[in-house]
Amino acid sequence: AGGGNGGALGVRPAPKSLLADVSAWLVVNSMRAENVQHALLCQQNLLNVFRKSSHARLRALAEVDDSSTVVASEKQREVADSAIEVFREPVEHELSRGLPQRMAYRDKLREMAQQFGRNCTDDEKHDVAAILNAAGVKTKAGQALLKQQKGATTAALAPAVGDSEQQYDDGGTGEPDPLESRTYDGEQVQQQEQEQEQ
Repeated sequence: AGGGNGGALGVRPAPKSLLADVSAWLVVNSMRAENVQHALLCQQNLLNVFRKSSHARLRALAEVDDSSTVVASEKQREVADSAIEVFREPVEHELSRGLPQRMAYRDKLREMAQQFGRNCTDDEKHDVAAILNAAGVKTKAGQALLKQQKGATTAALAPAVGDSEQQYDDGGTGEPDPLESRTYDGEQVQQQEQEQEQ
């Protein structure tokens, strides 16, 4: 006689713990899915920055070479090749004998930034640093950007905090706080009542 929930087949978990386990599993899996989606979004944003930069360089080359008879210089070919490389997505046809090496997405993003980021403008480098910060990739430029953002946030909040303190002091009108005057009036009334009782 096994008593309780046991029965002849063995011990079954209580329905409450089963529901808690299923709910926990669902939450953990949704968090994993969100993490993967965030990583892919950061990768797409990073590629968009590089592709916009490459597209602008290719358009600039096209405007310089309006004449079809002009032969491109070696430097122009290098610029064009490096710009086109950003748009290529190579497909490997070789089969490896073992399991492929897993690469953390942060390392992949860092590698992409090193590979394609050398031709970016300062604004684009700023965007790349912001994307890498959002992805959790630590870089010198990203750390500088974080410090700059913290400094800007602190500077922006300082006047607002001072203003709000002023508002609480006098309500922004220059008049005394009505709550303080009610408290003072209440104390005066109480003192007068005590004097009358005596």
